[in-house]
Amino acid sequence: MPWNLLIVYAMVVLDTAIQVIAYPIFPDLVKDIPHSTFWFSMALALFRFMQLVVSPLFGYIADKYSRKIVFIFAAMGTILSFLVMLPTKAWSLFANRSIDGSTNGFMWQLEAQLLI
Repeated sequence: MPWNLLIVYAMVVLDTAIQVIAYPIFPDLVKDIPHSTFWFSMALALFRFMQLVVSPLFGYIADKYSRKIVFIFAAMGTILSFLVMLPTKAWSLFANRSIDGSTNGFMWQLEAQLLI
């Protein structure tokens, strides 16, 4: 198996593993805020909204320049989004979801790369 394909597999596994590890602590971050269920739902929806907005931009940049540039930028953004979660405060949940949603547009690219 080529080394670059191993990197792609590693990034998919790492992103999925971090999501699975982080999701159980998300409700605890907003439990002290009034209407915590609403804010928790908004934080989760923020991820998908940012993905919706940024994915076409990533696709354009990948087509015009290189998929490698998008991959590197998105991987750094995903790592940054989970470093933001270290303080484990409510604001860090919203920052994590917006940063990770913005840079998670690369997951579609990685999954497409695995099919090619």
